[in-house]
Amino acid sequence: MKTILVQFAEARWTSEAITQACIVARNSQARVIVLRLIPVPHPGYLGTDIGYLPTTPREYRRLDEYRATAEDYGVNLTIEAMHFISSFDALLQAVEHFGAEIVFAHFPRSWIPYWQRFQVWRAGQFLGSKLVTLDQPMPVPKEGPLTIEMITHPPLAGSLPPVR
Repeated sequence: MKTILVQFAEARWTSEAITQACIVARNSQARVIVLRLIPVPHPGYLGTDIGYLPTTPREYRRLDEYRATAEDYGVNLTIEAMHFISSFDALLQAVEHFGAEIVFAHFPRSWIPYWQRFQVWRAGQFLGSKLVTLDQPMPVPKEGPLTIEMITHPPLAGSLPPVR
């Protein structure tokens, strides 16, 4: 089954990402996985109960809203938790582990100029067309519903001459 991975991040961003992911998943017969990344202070805590942070009541309410959204769209949504030292590396591992065709990833604003743009660029180098950040609007197909294939392989990709 095709998989769409959505990073559990800031509430407004995640809500929009879930909605977009559910639309694409419904049209592509795919499932949606919400990835809750849990930071750990030491690599020895990775994969242990020591590093596990329980879900807060506020997070539970948000996750219930996301489940309800997926149910409204008729999409299978699951929630997975993953420890991390580096959120970037965790996203790459999650894409590989779950076999995700698309990953909705959130890159928070930084105090360091251009750091967010660098992170998005770096993720794009590794993930290519699988990466969706919501910084740009989702493509709107002229014919038919929006599917995974339209995002990862746009109809005109490679057919236009380079811009000079």
